[in-house]
Amino acid sequence: MHHHKLVLPEHINHYGFLFGGYLLQWIDEFAYITATVDFPGKKFVTVAMQDVEFKRRIGVGEVLRFAVERVKTGRTSVQYRV
Repeated sequence: MHHHKLVLPEHINHYGFLFGGYLLQWIDEFAYITATVDFPGKKFVTVAMQDVEFKRRIGVGEVLRFAVERVKTGRTSVQYRV
């Protein structure tokens, strides 16, 4: 599943680039949305995030595309790569 987000001025830090916290929030949000679409009627919480790397600066006005794929499905859990 793919999601998009427009980076607005309120998302920008004092250096003029995206706050990392917003990016983490969006990753979590899009994983949750995908999980609820994949498993309607179920409840989810985030247990952990692994290997988050900030590779480049993101400026205001950029449109980010998030690709979300299910990696693993357990008996009581599901794991996504965003």
